[in-house]
Amino acid sequence: MLITVFRYIKRLHRNFKGAADRVG
Repeated sequence: MLITVFRYIKRLHRNFKGAADRVG
């Protein structure tokens, strides 16, 4: 369960970073 949560947060963090890079 903990692994799944970690993976989910990791993916969410990556998506957030990508969005920030797109905005500039």
